[in-house]
Amino acid sequence: MNLKHGKLETGNYGLFVAADSPDSNWSNTAVPLCVTGVVNQTGGSFQASAWGWHYMGMTCGLVVGDGTRINKANADVLAKSECVGFYNLSGGTVSIFKGACVVGGGVGTGFFNQSGGTYTHNSYEVNNGFSGEMPLVIGMGLRGRGTWTMTGGTTDIRNHVYVGGAEREDLKHNPAPNLNAFPDGDGCTGVLDVSNGTFVTTKDLYVGAKGTGTLVLRPTGTIQAANVVLSNGVASVLRPVMEGTATGLLTATGDLVITDGARIEIDATGMSPNAPLFTRLASAANVVGEFAAGQVSFVYDESNAAMHALFAAAEIVYELDGEKGLWLKTSPRGTMVIFR
Repeated sequence: MNLKHGKLETGNYGLFVAADSPDSNWSNTAVPLCVTGVVNQTGGSFQASAWGWHYMGMTCGLVVGDGTRINKANADVLAKSECVGFYNLSGGTVSIFKGACVVGGGVGTGFFNQSGGTYTHNSYEVNNGFSGEMPLVIGMGLRGRGTWTMTGGTTDIRNHVYVGGAEREDLKHNPAPNLNAFPDGDGCTGVLDVSNGTFVTTKDLYVGAKGTGTLVLRPTGTIQAANVVLSNGVASVLRPVMEGTATGLLTATGDLVITDGARIEIDATGMSPNAPLFTRLASAANVVGEFAAGQVSFVYDESNAAMHALFAAAEIVYELDGEKGLWLKTSPRGTMVIFR
């Protein structure tokens, strides 16, 4: 589907890109479900003003890449089913006012590629006596694989964001009657990769709450949230990528919480040997916890003597000149004096 002009607004259901139908009987089928769906939005507006079926008990306004109703009792069908969805946003606006947004859920794979435009998420659901905020979830369910790549554009998110799964009780949803039919689990993966532009939520960002979650920060990219929680549900990874002397910035206006098992992997393959002694990776009002020694890794060109010396005693610093956050501190460099 191509959206260039005008307005597309959902009515009785949300928008599902490569997802099984809530009204189908595929849960009993002996044939694996394999579909692909693509939305290219270069202008105009998409607005989710109505929610669709309960995804693991959660109403959704937008789902990209999913397979929730495959019968988990049929292992062969479940193993071979694959729904792949793409939402490519280069212009215009996406507005989620009803239901959650799930990218890569159940047994599906979803890609939200944002190179421009604006993604707005301000969803508050009132349904069957339930009321609460509806989140953005990247990677969810049994083996859902979700990737949000941002190379441009902006976001205006007023709800929590989960990268790499979420516990059902944390989603504050209204459980569906057939909740046990959904293929739940912690084998999902979620990636939020920002190389240009600003990904912002005014609420909290949870990484790896029930799955593997990864934040990739590239130069000129910014991720900002009220509180950032690097969880230990399965695996939580912060991956700053250095180019020259620069990288992106993770900002928590409140707490940056580092739980046991969280990892930081610094990709310095493109880093200049002339980088400063301290490079800021994250800013926070307060940092709770630290990365264990075995959970800190540096990737660089070890054949380069200058880079090898730079990382011989590199470490992560959590406070500098009275400010809290994360800094990469490379090995101190001496001064060579030559007498002639």
